[in-house]
Amino acid sequence: MSVTLKEISNQTGIQLDFLRQCVKALKVELEPFQERGKNNAVLLDENSLGIMEKIKSLKDRDLSISAIVRTIKADLETDEKPTQTITKPSLDDRLLEAEKARYQAELGRLEAENQTIQNRYDGLKKNLLLLTDGRGYELEDIIKKREEESLLKGEKQALLNDLNSLSFWNIKRRKKLIARLLEIEKGG
Repeated sequence: MSVTLKEISNQTGIQLDFLRQCVKALKVELEPFQERGKNNAVLLDENSLGIMEKIKSLKDRDLSISAIVRTIKADLETDEKPTQTITKPSLDDRLLEAEKARYQAELGRLEAENQTIQNRYDGLKKNLLLLTDGRGYELEDIIKKREEESLLKGEKQALLNDLNSLSFWNIKRRKKLIARLLEIEKGG
């Protein structure tokens, strides 16, 4: 989390103008903690707050800006750092992490969508088995069988019509029609 110089001034009690002069004089030392915000405002991350506290304590001892800068630089050079510094991740690392997070979110969304589709498929499959009386879902076979039944029913009706239209004396033709009707009744 980055904070503005004004927020640091409010937290530490250092005057804003004095703080700006110190940041300008320690530009190289504060560069790893510094970034630019809205309207090009100077923002410092939380790791720089230890340095700001050190500046406050030196100012409270009535040291000048040049003396404070020398002391801070000497502390940083001799590893007597006021806080443990954490190097800021580079822009590439931050972008990579953002992309990774975005891809993880997208992967989670796609997995949830895939699960939803799988659940719908399973439900439809179950309903189809119920519709076909548990015979499976060989829909083409069912349609083909119904078409055959329809054709046989039509042929049967045509034979009955022919039989009704024949005269009593046409016995030979009548016997053929009755034989075909019995064949249809037996299954084919």
